Amino acid sequence: LPPGFALLVFTGFVVADALLDALLEVRPVETRPGAANAIYERAMAGLLKQLQTRAGTALGLAKALWQVSSGSLLGFRELLVGAVREFAALRGTKRLPTALVVGEIYVRTNAFANDNVVARLEARGVRVKLVNCGEFIEYIDHLNRQENRANTLSARISTAAQERVRSVAHRILAHELGGHEQARVADTLEAAQDYLPESLQGEAVLTVGAALQHWRAGTIDAVVNVGPLATAVPAV
Repeated sequence: LPPGFALLVFTGFVVADALLDALLEVRPVETRPGAANAIYERAMAGLLKQLQTRAGTALGLAKALWQVSSGSLLGFRELLVGAVREFAALRGTKRLPTALVVGEIYVRTNAFANDNVVARLEARGVRVKLVNCGEFIEYIDHLNRQENRANTLSARISTAAQERVRSVAHRILAHELGGHEQARVADTLEAAQDYLPESLQGEAVLTVGAALQHWRAGTIDAVVNVGPLATAVPAV
C-alpha cells in the first residue's frame, strides 16, 4: 500500500462522520421531505468514488501530510463544504429536543443492531446527536500515546495529522451549520473521571464521559445508551 494510504482512509472516516452529523442535524427540520437523505446519499457516493480513485494512485506520505496541513482534506474538502452548504440551505427553524445516542460502537452505529433507534427518536420529534466512529479511533491513538508510551516522532506526526483533519472538518460544520463544538477524547475522559477512572479502558468510560460532556455543555436534553443484547434505555 502507498505510504499515505492510512491517512487517506482516516480522512475518509472523518468526512463520512461529518456528513452524518450534518444529516442528523438537518433531517428532523428539513423544509423538503426526503431532501436531506438525498444529499447525504449523493455525498457519500461521491466520497466513496473519490476514495477508490485516490487509493489507486501513488500517494506519498509527504504529499499526503502537505495536503492535510493545507486544509484540503486530501481533496475531500470541496465535497464536504458543498454537501454541508446544501444541508444548511435545507434546514428549517423548528426547535426540537435533542438526545445523544451513546454506547457500544457497533450497536450505536448500526440501525439493525439498535432497532432503528435514530429513526424512532426522529419520528417522535427528537433530534439525534450520534457519537461517531471517529471517537474510538481517537481513543485508540490516545491509549497508544498515554498507556503504551508510543511517543516516537512518527507517532506524534500521525497524531498531529489526525487532529488537523478533525479540526478542519469540524470548522466546516461549525461555519455552515453552527453549534458544532469539537468533542475531544481527552475532554470526554476528564468529564467521566468522577464516575469512572481512565484506567478502566474501553467504551464504558467514553459512554459516561460523552454523556456528561454534552449535558454540561447544554447541547442535549437526554441520553440514550445502547449496547449489545439490551434495549435502549433513555435517561433524562
